[in-house]
Amino acid sequence: MCPVSRPVPTAANDRSMQLNNYLVKNFASAKKDLNRDQKTTLSNHNVSEKSIVQLLHTGAHMYASSSNIEQTIALSIMIGAILTQTHGKSD
Repeated sequence: MCPVSRPVPTAANDRSMQLNNYLVKNFASAKKDLNRDQKTTLSNHNVSEKSIVQLLHTGAHMYASSSNIEQTIALSIMIGAILTQTHGKSD
């Protein structure tokens, strides 16, 4: 299983949401917190609001097509931003 995929279903469940809805609902606002380099990395590796669910599922099944380390890093950046937004420490 893709290492970033383990906490994501739990986070979605914490918010009483299905995984797909959780990722899509929080994508745009979490992306706003990223710097320009991080946003460029997402763009270069096709991690978008429309592709994130499919990429996460593909990575979880360890298909040969999901072995792109750069895309995995880009996906991890976005998942981290979403988790930080929804489950990060409050000030």
